[in-house]
Amino acid sequence: MSVQSELNWDNLRVFLAVMRATSLRKAAEELGVSHPTIRRRLEILEGQLGLRLFDRRADGFNATPEASELFQKAEEVETSVNALIRCANNADPQLQGPIRVSAPGFL
Repeated sequence: MSVQSELNWDNLRVFLAVMRATSLRKAAEELGVSHPTIRRRLEILEGQLGLRLFDRRADGFNATPEASELFQKAEEVETSVNALIRCANNADPQLQGPIRVSAPGFL
């Protein structure tokens, strides 16, 4: 099975949050969404990737070896998306006006 060429960034954000928080509840709190939303987005991402990313156990969600392998790549995507957002914010044509800098007199 091949991976779909278009992955949803929000699903990757959920994956990263679950990997970092090690629980659905904590990830849901961090992202400000519901527990069922986290579960649903993970299921969608797993379907898109054709991989099981987490083992569902009584003690919680445990990352599979595949999830651990994809984690670094997902972090790289996150870094790129954040850089794109910063670049877009800096390119805002509405940002204009004087800039004032305060410094001690000896400078």
